[in-house]
Amino acid sequence: MVDAVDENTQIEQKKVELSELQQKRTELTSSIESQQEVVKQTGQALNSLSDNTLNQAITQSGVKTITSGEAKQLSQRERTKYNFEVVAPGSGRDSRVLVYSSSDLKKVQQEQANIRTQQQSTPEYQSAKESYDQAVLKRKQLEQQSRSTDTGIRSRSAFIKEHEQSAKTQANKIEEIRLAKEERAAFQRLSSKEKQELAQKRPDLVQKISRTVSISPELKQAAERATR
Repeated sequence: MVDAVDENTQIEQKKVELSELQQKRTELTSSIESQQEVVKQTGQALNSLSDNTLNQAITQSGVKTITSGEAKQLSQRERTKYNFEVVAPGSGRDSRVLVYSSSDLKKVQQEQANIRTQQQSTPEYQSAKESYDQAVLKRKQLEQQSRSTDTGIRSRSAFIKEHEQSAKTQANKIEEIRLAKEERAAFQRLSSKEKQELAQKRPDLVQKISRTVSISPELKQAAERATR
């Protein structure tokens, strides 16, 4: 019984821990959602500092541009003279910005890279980048805590399930022992005649009791005959 009490105490303790972990996971889920919004906002602030680099690069590179719609207005002969490359999307189907050759595209891309390098060295950009990196790091830490919490929840749930089944099996075994003792005690209080009658009516019970209680050969034989 001491073991059963100890096991029940452990089960109750694990249930308390499980409840606490489930509450923690709920709080972490909310925190991760909030932190994701911070990541989004700091990311947007960081991107806003370099949103216009393409337009600046086109201007500073000095390359000639044309929209896809304007390019369609050129004659077939004119169009075949150029290897148009897309450098920027437009708001409409025919408004994409094109340059006339791949070499022009490389000029724009190189100028854009130079502008970004300059921008990224400014205190404003560095501050925005640090805020974004910290927001991402905190989100990752919260996600790691959430994964660890989930692991704890699974382990405690498994413990509770396993030990509750074990406790139930043990309780059933104890109950079986108790009933068996009662059956044996009741059987031993019967008169010889009553035992004979029981052997006729419940030979299975008499045979079961005979495994732990000595009974007369005659009674045992009577029970065996009744089962045939």
